[in-house]
Amino acid sequence: GEPRDARRADPGGHGSGGRGGDSHLPGGPGVRVDTALYTGYEVPPYYDSLVAKVLVHASTRLEAILTRHAPTAPLDLLNQQNIIRDVPPELRRLLTLALHISAATKNAFNPLAVTLAEAKRQGIHGNEMKRLETLAEPKALRLDDTGLRLESAELLCSLDGIAKGFIVDAISSVLCRHQVFNHLINAGGDIFAGGSPGNQHSWNLGILNAEGEIARMIPLRDMALATSGNSESLARGYEHILPVPCSEAK
Repeated sequence: GEPRDARRADPGGHGSGGRGGDSHLPGGPGVRVDTALYTGYEVPPYYDSLVAKVLVHASTRLEAILTRHAPTAPLDLLNQQNIIRDVPPELRRLLTLALHISAATKNAFNPLAVTLAEAKRQGIHGNEMKRLETLAEPKALRLDDTGLRLESAELLCSLDGIAKGFIVDAISSVLCRHQVFNHLINAGGDIFAGGSPGNQHSWNLGILNAEGEIARMIPLRDMALATSGNSESLARGYEHILPVPCSEAK
């Protein structure tokens, strides 16, 4: 859902109500609006600033297709069987993008890196880890007209590093098609800020440090921001961002 905040400050700096003007609410397949607003509605002084919520179907549908954590999801089946024949078009499009980014970054982004992360969590290191590093190159993920397959049963595929951003873009597109241009979407750290809230020039986002304090404020307007959450992972005893050797990053 995309919450719309109608907060407006009176001269004393407190929230205030007011009469609603003409409104055009989005609708159609896959879109739901929860609100009590209508044209001419008088918002009382003691109101909930969340006066309208827009929910879109795109997010849950794409999550079901792109996740690797559900037993019936395509990626989970791939990791269990090493091959799937029926590749949903959205997954095929995202995999194509992932492999393109892998090539552009000289494998700094790798959809098979989860193989190494899981091995590290299991205590694997030394020569065995080096063998897996060689095995888990993006070229071991094969996508063609016959389907999708992994070249080894030891490999795992994950699009966690890119799927949420893909879903956020899809949600933003749905909202814009329905004339909701001012919106802030946060999918667990993958954020898109469209337009701005009220009369402000931009959305102001706070980045938390490991202690849960705001370390930096970032203004965002019609732009995206991706955060890693690595400090939270380290607090749980593991990390999901793996270092890339300097020779590979050049």
